[in-house]
Amino acid sequence: MMGSVTGTGRPGDFTATELRDLVVEYLNDFDEELARHPELADSGHWDLWMDDTDLNDALFAVVIVRPSGLEFFCGRGRGRAIRDFADNWVGDVEELQQEARKSLTVSDEVVRVSRRAAESWLNRSLALNAEPGAAPDRGGE
Repeated sequence: MMGSVTGTGRPGDFTATELRDLVVEYLNDFDEELARHPELADSGHWDLWMDDTDLNDALFAVVIVRPSGLEFFCGRGRGRAIRDFADNWVGDVEELQQEARKSLTVSDEVVRVSRRAAESWLNRSLALNAEPGAAPDRGGE
């Protein structure tokens, strides 16, 4: 996923292990939010991380947490533009990537991870209600 935005000589990178740790930390924080607002368990949410080794060419990675699993995308931009987007954009997660493209350089590559695979990788629940009409998870079947 990062290959399209981390070329030779370009600063910044996130390993799969780093992303996993960041997602787990984010979800642990989100659990506290869910305790106060249980209605949030019905909708997707997102977070963004930035490697600002070079503020003029910073790398960012985004996770969207959905009832169906995780979606990742990444890109580059000026550090301030990335931070402004992360701090100020509010909207439907379905529009997140398109909105990011308005002010940031976003890779065309998206990585989607099913809920079962994501929960296994993270070693924890996504803490979202299943999508309406979704088949129940039957473990190893």
